[in-house]
Amino acid sequence: MMRCLFVVSCFFVFLGAKAQSKIDYTVSRPYHDDLLLVKMLAHDTEDYVLFIRRDKNKVGIQLFNYSEMKMVANNYYKDLPKDFRIEAVRKMDGRAYLFYSVEKSSQQRLFAREIDMNQGVFVGLEKTIFDFKKEVVAPQSRQRNDAVISPSLMNRKFDFSLSHDERKLMVYCQVKKDGGKKVRKNVQLAYKVFDPSLGVLRKGEVSIKNLVKKTQALGGQVNKDGIPFFVTSDYTGLHLYKVSPELKILHTLEHMGYDRGKTVCLADNSSQEIVIVANYVMTREKKQKGLSDIVLGTHYARFDSEGKKLKDSAEEFPKSLLKKSWNTKMIFCEMLGLQLFGEDQFLAINEERAVNISYSLQPKSGGNATGFENKRDQMALGGDYVITAKDSEGNTKWVRRLPKNQIPHAWHRLTAGMKHLDMGESHYFVFIDHKVNEGVLNGAENKKIKSYLTGQKSGIVYAYQVEKESGRVYRHRLFDKRNLRKGLKGTDFKMNRITKLNEKEFLIELSRGSSSSFVVKVSVNEGSAL
Repeated sequence: MMRCLFVVSCFFVFLGAKAQSKIDYTVSRPYHDDLLLVKMLAHDTEDYVLFIRRDKNKVGIQLFNYSEMKMVANNYYKDLPKDFRIEAVRKMDGRAYLFYSVEKSSQQRLFAREIDMNQGVFVGLEKTIFDFKKEVVAPQSRQRNDAVISPSLMNRKFDFSLSHDERKLMVYCQVKKDGGKKVRKNVQLAYKVFDPSLGVLRKGEVSIKNLVKKTQALGGQVNKDGIPFFVTSDYTGLHLYKVSPELKILHTLEHMGYDRGKTVCLADNSSQEIVIVANYVMTREKKQKGLSDIVLGTHYARFDSEGKKLKDSAEEFPKSLLKKSWNTKMIFCEMLGLQLFGEDQFLAINEERAVNISYSLQPKSGGNATGFENKRDQMALGGDYVITAKDSEGNTKWVRRLPKNQIPHAWHRLTAGMKHLDMGESHYFVFIDHKVNEGVLNGAENKKIKSYLTGQKSGIVYAYQVEKESGRVYRHRLFDKRNLRKGLKGTDFKMNRITKLNEKEFLIELSRGSSSSFVVKVSVNEGSAL
């Protein structure tokens, strides 16, 4: 297969600009928005994309023509409750909904409003989804099937699961004991399943017994029959539950050193089977006395709708993919999402992470303390992506590692990740290469790392193209974001969001500070050599 030519084709509304590179591009006029809450939602049939954002206590719906790169509608609504929080924007069977919540004292309410994607306006009345007189606990996991890390999800109180045929939506959350400040010993989950018009098909609360300490609800999935499934973890392993109509445990995957809650992803396929993919971290003793080897792997299990286990396998990540130069105490891969492509084929998207633990002699803390003590310092390094493609039987087709030259610190990771797109015969991973990892991995001090993170005024926007069948990887240089400065104030641009428009085009949103953003359209011309 020939490589693709990426053509970035936008324009300034007020000024045309040409990049000093082999790729021609222009940029649309920056527009102000609340970057922490903006959402982009592509339209299926027309040349439009919806921008949904919060401006103080207002919601703005902007209809953007991406063929002409101009805004054609800009509507604001002031009738939403005070201090609302945008939870999600979801599209189901061609209909789009905005979900937002309001929290007051111990009362938690969730609402939804339908959006007309042709006009960029709300239609119909506000619908109440949940109304609790109890506190809602933030979900333990942040399962993202499109593997896009978004700042707007960090304070979300509800989780949303869409069935494979996109005609059933489950909204669920974990709730606290009535009137109490402590979480129940049992995990209490409330859920509702909706049809495309937001009619309620199923609802209820289930209590999952906490047989051992630290039981966590990790994720939920609804199939195309509207049947909810949940997965929890504890010290004994992973537990799969089905609600039909009563809660029933289907299977337990025995403990394999599952790393963290986020490493578990749940999905359903066209055969109404439930798939669990989980990462594990294990320590295996080497033959040499006193040495150990860290083993990273993926556990894959597939069940039919009745809970019969169809496949159960575990595979280690190839050691050739993992960095050998890290002087670390712990390495793990955090699963960001599980992407379905082809006929029941899955792409597991992981971010490689390492924690470097060091000790330094520092003055003792405290009013009358004297002398020095060893203090522990923990620092995250790496952040490359490890991509695993599996067939419908759970067998690995290929594994690839995609370097991205970034530092995934907690406060920086929201803008440092790759953005994944499923387009045609290939997967695409778009990212900004800051060219700073080399110094960090060789033992740079924390203050040097912070200077990198606060001084990102340059960087090249790249894209990895990974062919679905062969796993062949191509690296494409799109543009240098420094070339976008003409006509714009400031220089510190960050890639915020990316939205697929069709099988040939996608939008990249770049932000400057917390007040302005602009979009760049990228077109993929199949069959052309780069």
